[in-house]
Amino acid sequence: MHTAKKYHDSEGNECSIFQVVRIEPEWAASVIQNYEKTTEQQQRRIEELEGAMEEWQEELDSQEHPDNCTYSNIMLTARLNSILENKDT
Repeated sequence: MHTAKKYHDSEGNECSIFQVVRIEPEWAASVIQNYEKTTEQQQRRIEELEGAMEEWQEELDSQEHPDNCTYSNIMLTARLNSILENKDT
């Protein structure tokens, strides 16, 4: 673990991350909870994007003329944009 970065406690004193965790456990818990929430949100977005890509590939595979996939591209773009715009949900 890289520990060279300097942090500051609630009074502005410079200290290591270990010192901050020891003297500011509420802060440490908050950071960990925020990290977990963000990680869960990102995982949901990844799963949504993977699903959209799979649907797009299935659509392309089912077309008689896969070279003419303008409609599929438009629909995929709209779906991906919708997912990305709702990134905080």
